[in-house]
Amino acid sequence: MISIPQPAMAMNSHNVPLPHYRMANTWNVKEDVGPAHLLGWAADVFKDFQKKNPDRTFFDLIINCHGKVGASGKGGYGLSIGTGIRRDDVVHFEKIAPYVNNIFLVACQAGFIDAAGGAGDGNLLCSAIAKAAQAHVWASTADQYGPPWVPFGCIDDLDGTVLVYGPDGGVEKVYNFDYP
Repeated sequence: MISIPQPAMAMNSHNVPLPHYRMANTWNVKEDVGPAHLLGWAADVFKDFQKKNPDRTFFDLIINCHGKVGASGKGGYGLSIGTGIRRDDVVHFEKIAPYVNNIFLVACQAGFIDAAGGAGDGNLLCSAIAKAAQAHVWASTADQYGPPWVPFGCIDDLDGTVLVYGPDGGVEKVYNFDYP
């Protein structure tokens, strides 16, 4: 289990299986919410966090959703939260750049490369998110599994090969975890 310093924000997609993560601010995102609104609201939440926590500058964001898959059944095509987040939508992550340190993408195969350089390149998606948000982005290339419940302020360990992208978009760390 990964303990997330509070305050933090969790976004749980309307159709993601348990666990639903709970942070100081938790949003159960409906399917009609677009990326501009999604990240605009996150920026407002983080501004409020800064106002209430003047000793802290940066906070963490957890995006808990399904990963988008292509015709091959493999991931890397984006994030299924709200109306979806694809590489064309990454520009909206700039709204949270002044406030975010880590973004955890708890989504199956978010960092997977199904179509190198194309719409199914999860590596390019995660790199672009990291650059736009000027944050560290944690994403796995594997399917994610977890218990039905985790304590407040925690997320389940990410499964498989986990890549940590730095604010410059490059991979800074690689972890390999096995699902028991």
